[in-house]
Amino acid sequence: MSDPSRQPTPVTPTEQIPTGQTPATPTPPHGAQPTTPQPQAQHTQQVPHMPQAPQVAMQQAAVPVQGPQAPQTPFWKRTYKLTALVLGVGVLASIAVGAIVSSPIAYHAGRNAEVTNILLDQARDKTVEYKESKEKLDDVNSQLRQANEDYESLQEEYGKLEEEHQEAKDIIEQAQKYNLPDLKSESEKLKKEVDEQKKTLETLTGKVESAKKNTIGDGVWQVGKDIDAGTYRATSEVGGSCYWEVSNPSTGDIIQNDIPGGGFPEVTVSNGQQLKISDCKTFAKQ
Repeated sequence: MSDPSRQPTPVTPTEQIPTGQTPATPTPPHGAQPTTPQPQAQHTQQVPHMPQAPQVAMQQAAVPVQGPQAPQTPFWKRTYKLTALVLGVGVLASIAVGAIVSSPIAYHAGRNAEVTNILLDQARDKTVEYKESKEKLDDVNSQLRQANEDYESLQEEYGKLEEEHQEAKDIIEQAQKYNLPDLKSESEKLKKEVDEQKKTLETLTGKVESAKKNTIGDGVWQVGKDIDAGTYRATSEVGGSCYWEVSNPSTGDIIQNDIPGGGFPEVTVSNGQQLKISDCKTFAKQ
């Protein structure tokens, strides 16, 4: 059965345009901009109406007939342009990302370099301080070693003083055993003996010095300086090679000389003269 509510859709008749003609363009009113007419496809054909079935309303849409189309761009050209566009956008994006990423990196690099320089300066300062501290420490160690040596030396001196103190105590204790008057008389007696011994020693020393000055052997002697003026005689018999000579040291002139050949020769000299003795053993002043 047919549905009475469904009515057939009316189809608007299409105005037919003769082939090869262009529809007339309406003239715009005065003062208005002319409107560019839109191109219409040529060879438009009218689609005839389909007869309706007796029971069911049928409608067929009008299918326009397309005219000749413009040539399309080849696929490879479209792909090349698209690829170039994508690559260009990628390059720009890479540059932008690089700039964004490199900016903090460069900042941090510069900051790190600055921090490194500061640390290096601090390290150099610490190195100088370390050297100064080390020098001071070496000085302190040297002073400490010197102080230790002084302390050991003082300990040795203290030990010696302690020994001397003990000896003095022993002497005092020993002295306390004797009577003080006896000690005084004994001290005076010892002092007299010391004085006598000193005098004897001085006498012997004078004799020794005199004997040394008045007894001569081989050599050259200055009279008045090395030996006293006077007569000198051999203390023992001389041999055949004995030779003596008296000369003037200022001029070098020989005043007298002799080769005694034996016996006990004698020679007399005066101040300012020079006596030379060779292989004559010993002469003593008479």
